[in-house]
Amino acid sequence: MVSFDYYKIFYTVALTGSFSGAAAKLNHSQPNISRAIANLENELNCALFLRTNKGVEMTAEGQVLWEHVSRAISELSLAENKVISMRNMSYGSVRIACTDNALNREIVNKLCCFRKKFPKINLRISSNTTKQALAALLDGEVELALITTELTKYRSLNLTKVSEYREVVVIGRNFGGEMHETTDWKGLLDYPLIYLDSESESYGYYKDFFKKMNLDFRPNIEVASTSRIVPLVKAGCGLGIISAEMATKENADGEMRKLTLQSELPRRDIVLATVANKNLSLAATTLKNILLN
Repeated sequence: MVSFDYYKIFYTVALTGSFSGAAAKLNHSQPNISRAIANLENELNCALFLRTNKGVEMTAEGQVLWEHVSRAISELSLAENKVISMRNMSYGSVRIACTDNALNREIVNKLCCFRKKFPKINLRISSNTTKQALAALLDGEVELALITTELTKYRSLNLTKVSEYREVVVIGRNFGGEMHETTDWKGLLDYPLIYLDSESESYGYYKDFFKKMNLDFRPNIEVASTSRIVPLVKAGCGLGIISAEMATKENADGEMRKLTLQSELPRRDIVLATVANKNLSLAATTLKNILLN
């Protein structure tokens, strides 16, 4: 393999048009420049330069080599500048996977805080279920994942609590069945229920929660994301479980109301997940620290 230094010297000789010019630019002696070019010509078994009264001119072979070497050096220079910009937080992006419930107002405010401090760092936020977010994290598609899960569940990952939220039961104004103002857990399951599908982390959470009370959590309508629960509730299809923040935000038209339970649903954790023993980019590390503070 030909030394890259030879190509760098070749590039500089071609750029300056002389061995002396290359020697001055690279802070080398002219004999060293001449020797390097001679070695490169021996390696490639062809002449690269013709000596003239004005300096040197490239041969046909030299012209072909110049086209490729100049592109390579230009790309390397661009790469170096990008790396320096990344270290200065003036270039780059952070890819994050988020579940619907994890992207609450507190988290959004922290993301906005990061953007204000580092406006040249782009955020790429994908909406996922917890399982999809963790799969994207483990596959290297994202650097960070904001999910709703138990801190002890995935031991192969670094999980840190960043916030919490509470879910409430909502009912639409158009719900046709009779509804008591206050109900208990067993009474709640007597009504048609709308929630996330059985593949979701949250479904499993409530399945276990109700099982501890010898009750079977089995929604009548399952959806892929929490944002799809609200239209079904407003249409009178059943009761829905959504975050308290979403319930307030989505009820500006007054078409829903919160159902009073004898006991509130338990608070749930919003967790930041990263892959254990995997280095993060400086931008991702900085965002992680903002999310955790």
